[in-house]
Amino acid sequence: MAAIVNQHRSVVNKARPRRRSCLVIPHLYEMVDDPSTDSIISWSGSGESFIVWNEPEFLRDVLLRHLGLLYKEMTSFTRWLDVLGYRKVEESDEQWEYAGDCFVNEHLHRLTHSLLI
Repeated sequence: MAAIVNQHRSVVNKARPRRRSCLVIPHLYEMVDDPSTDSIISWSGSGESFIVWNEPEFLRDVLLRHLGLLYKEMTSFTRWLDVLGYRKVEESDEQWEYAGDCFVNEHLHRLTHSLLI
C-alpha cells in the first residue's frame, strides 16, 4: 500500500498549485486504514465512508500523528473535509461520519480520479 500512496503523492506533486490541497487525501486514507486507531477512527461497515468514534483522541492524537495538524475543535477538521469535497453522512453525540466519491476502503487506486479532477 505504501507504494500506491507514494505514487499518488508523486502525481499530486506534479499537479497545479491550486490542486495541492488534495495532497492530504492519501494521508487521510492511511489514517482511516490504520488498524491501531480503529477505536478512534475507522471505515464504516460498507467501506464507503469513515467514522470518527472518539473526537477528543482523534483531535489530540491521530490528526497530529498522521497529518501534522492540531485542531482544538472538530469543526475545523470538518471545514477542511468540506473544502476537499467530502460530505457528512450521519452525526450523533459519539460519531462523525464522512464520505467522498472516490474514497473507498481497499480502493486507493480510485483516488487518482479525485486527485486530478
